[in-house]
Amino acid sequence: MKVGIQTKIAGLITVPLLAFIVMAGISIKSDWEQLKIAQKTLEGTELFASVSDVVHALQKEREDLLLQLLDRRTAKEMAAQREIADRMFSGFAAKMAEHDFGPQGQAVLATVSDIKLLRKAVDQDGISGEAFDRYNHAIQSLIGFEVQVAHRIVLPGVTSSLLSINVLEQSRESADQLRATLLPVLMANAPLSTVTFTRIERLRSEIHINLESSLLESSPDVTHFLDTFKTSENFTLVMMIFDTIVAKANEGQYGLDLNGFYDAISGIVTDLDQPGMKILSQVRDSVGVATRAAERAAALMAAMIAVSTVVIFILVRVFTGRLSSSLELVAQGLMRGAGDVSEASRNMSGAAHGISTAAIEQTQSLSETTTAVEKISQMVRANADRAQGSKGVAEEAVGAARQGREIVSEVVRSMQEIHDGNTQLTTQITDSNREIERVIQVINEIGEKTKVINEIVFQTKLLSFNASVEAARAGEAGKGFAVVAEEIGNLATLSGHASKEINDMLKHGIEQVGQIVRESQEKLDRLAQQEMLKIGEGSEKARVCGEVLEQIGDKVETMKSMLVGIAEDSMEQARGVQEITEAVGDLKRVTEANSQLSEQTSGSADAMAQQSLELNQLVQGLNHIITGDREAA
Repeated sequence: MKVGIQTKIAGLITVPLLAFIVMAGISIKSDWEQLKIAQKTLEGTELFASVSDVVHALQKEREDLLLQLLDRRTAKEMAAQREIADRMFSGFAAKMAEHDFGPQGQAVLATVSDIKLLRKAVDQDGISGEAFDRYNHAIQSLIGFEVQVAHRIVLPGVTSSLLSINVLEQSRESADQLRATLLPVLMANAPLSTVTFTRIERLRSEIHINLESSLLESSPDVTHFLDTFKTSENFTLVMMIFDTIVAKANEGQYGLDLNGFYDAISGIVTDLDQPGMKILSQVRDSVGVATRAAERAAALMAAMIAVSTVVIFILVRVFTGRLSSSLELVAQGLMRGAGDVSEASRNMSGAAHGISTAAIEQTQSLSETTTAVEKISQMVRANADRAQGSKGVAEEAVGAARQGREIVSEVVRSMQEIHDGNTQLTTQITDSNREIERVIQVINEIGEKTKVINEIVFQTKLLSFNASVEAARAGEAGKGFAVVAEEIGNLATLSGHASKEINDMLKHGIEQVGQIVRESQEKLDRLAQQEMLKIGEGSEKARVCGEVLEQIGDKVETMKSMLVGIAEDSMEQARGVQEITEAVGDLKRVTEANSQLSEQTSGSADAMAQQSLELNQLVQGLNHIITGDREAA
């Protein structure tokens, strides 16, 4: 049992379509899996950010306690900070409800909830070391929880970035605890206990270890921040203060400025916030891009499958239906054509009438030959007339061309004058540039002196601070350092005089530059006016030249039209000659064809009859292929 062509074509198209749908389904599954990973990563990143916000809020509360000891924070300001922290606690609890961290997650939530009890104890009993320890414990628990949140993320690169933020959080917390530990010690000016000494040594060590941690993301921004941070003035100052405290740990009486110490270490804490916030922003952006890309890919592939299926199904139906109908019509037409060919073969004998027709064609060819010759004669006369007219026009064009050359020569001379003026202007500009370069050299020298003064000022600050530290250490014997302090004051005075000299040099240099610029501008204005006059003359001459050349163009255009007419007539002559040649050839061919026509007619009739039979058989086979098991019409 055979199948129709419509069914065959539908089968051939359906198989690739099914394969495409299967492959698209696999791609959609992969895209949806990537989308789920990106969404979970985004949720984990937001939870990490919420934990970090809670850490910063608790650190701010702990800092408020220190500021209250220094009488730099009021109860109203502390209450406002607590309200901000409570909002962050609520947001953190809401995000934790979307995740399952088991007992550890419950423990972290309980730690955050205990903050309210801690506040109440502080308000009733006052600020104590136990309160600071409880704040430290809560913050350390949250920082450790950040690590668990980061390790739950599977998107490449995000976990390492979040761990980098966590390391910076630990460094910040160590610096914050160091501030909270040392400030009461400096306020009391008492010797350090063994426990306190061990603790501050551990905190300083943790700061250095975290800043050198291999977990820090090795991006250019983070590397640049760490290099700058380690050499910053605040960091250097805090380390020097720490060394002073360690040196006098057994004696007390440190003699240090509490506000200066607090401001310097607070600057370190603030600086450590910047890279973490930047890394978190970059992580959010990258996760958002991955999420949107996965959503678009999955939606696009699903839409492509649906649309492709519908479109291909419609096209298959329409194409196969039309193709089958068209082929059936072709088969029927071929069968009718086969019948017509058989009929034509029987009527082939009428071709003998072609002989009489050939005689008539001979007579017509002779008549066409006579007409063509007459046309050639007329075109030759017209060409002669046009050639005579072209001569006069050509002479006028030559005269206009001479006049145009003379005016163009004048334009060239004017333009040469303009060129010379521009050369002079260029030379003047070059001289002005050299003068400005000399001014720049003067300013560069001033800049070098400024660098020397800045270095002296910086060294003066360090020397002054070292002198105060050494004087504090030496006690009564440190009075000799007064001489050093006096020399440092003299050095600062010299630096002030040098700074004033530099300012005078800058003012004088600016006046010189202004004078040079004004003189250069005046010279350039004068040269520009001269060039404008010369350019005006050149423009007028160029305009006259344009008018003359336009006249030449008109004359040449007229000549061109005449020559075109001559060319066209020549082409007509060539075609007329060709017609004569073809007419003579036709006469010869018709005569030869008359003798062969009757012989070919009989053989052609037999051949057409045989071809008609073979054509009929081919049409029947085609119809059978189209309709399948249906009988041929």
